[in-house]
Amino acid sequence: MENKITNNITQLISDPTKIIEKKYLVKGTIVFIMITVATFLTLFILNDIDTLLDLIYQIKINFLLILSALTAIDILLDTYRYHIIAKSLNPNIKFRLMFRANMADSFGSAVTPFQIGGGAAMIYTLKSGLSLANGLSVCIATFVISLLIILFSSTISIILMQNHFSNFLIDHLLYYGLFSFLIVFIIILFSLIKPDLILNKINSCLLNRSKNSKLCFVRLFQLVEGLLKTCKGYNLICRQLIQSHPIILFVSFIVTIIYYFNRFLIAYFLVIALGGSITLPQIIGIQSLVLLFSYFAPTPGGSGFTEFSINTLMLKYLDGTQLFSFICFYRFILFYFYVIIGSFVIFSELHFGLNKFNNKNHAIGEIRQY
Repeated sequence: MENKITNNITQLISDPTKIIEKKYLVKGTIVFIMITVATFLTLFILNDIDTLLDLIYQIKINFLLILSALTAIDILLDTYRYHIIAKSLNPNIKFRLMFRANMADSFGSAVTPFQIGGGAAMIYTLKSGLSLANGLSVCIATFVISLLIILFSSTISIILMQNHFSNFLIDHLLYYGLFSFLIVFIIILFSLIKPDLILNKINSCLLNRSKNSKLCFVRLFQLVEGLLKTCKGYNLICRQLIQSHPIILFVSFIVTIIYYFNRFLIAYFLVIALGGSITLPQIIGIQSLVLLFSYFAPTPGGSGFTEFSINTLMLKYLDGTQLFSFICFYRFILFYFYVIIGSFVIFSELHFGLNKFNNKNHAIGEIRQY
């Protein structure tokens, strides 16, 4: 059993797309829906909702048009920041394919713990336009850029908005978010700069232990050996990307800043549309912290973590009905909408891939008959 688990982990390290299997996606979807429904039911009870429909009907049409336009811009910017990097690796890659991959990323993030399935779903969808290594490079490059921006913006928010952190839960979420970001950032730095610095030492230690015929150390040695080879391969690809296309990475960095600012604008106009009162700097600070909390949340898609952190941080600016409406609209516009589209994309990709595989086997069988 342990050997099987070790082999599975090693395979996932060398090929992340192996996580995209229908049975896992279906289970993850069920868990995601259950957590989401439980979260909103809890928020509904806590916020004492009584005039929800009246509030929704009072939203003016001009705010709906603004939010629709900003949502369209959000989708385009999100896709474009991936596309410009992907195009530097394959000039023939289509924007439409990148859009599908981006939607698949949202669905993969929603149905896997710690949102680890997002990158795998994107790489799987990009298989017709990019190799596994190049697809992974696009994901890592964009991930590092997002990591830097969120870490910087959330740190500034913590310094400027200390009065918001009287809540016990928020204090601990801050520590969790910052600790997770720093750990991941350090791991990425080592994998890009010196991937064998620590892994070689671990490997030599495990090798000495495995000589004593202890099965667990032998399996750990095999796991670290596979991780070392994979890190060296990814290190080479990322180094080539940085050396060959620094301007492209800088442009992607600027586009990502604009992308997150557009998301903050959506939250700002949503508060105003619901009758709340808040300044743009305040909403930027709060949303930066929400990103920090939810980015490495252990639940699928950050469900529960995101909603309750918004609920706690926005209590000062919205009443119960307004706050519940804000969370519903905010999550639908910036996440659930993407997840719904992504579910169609990824399941159609899986269905097409299965049919292609079956047709290939059928053709091979007919050839062998002759």
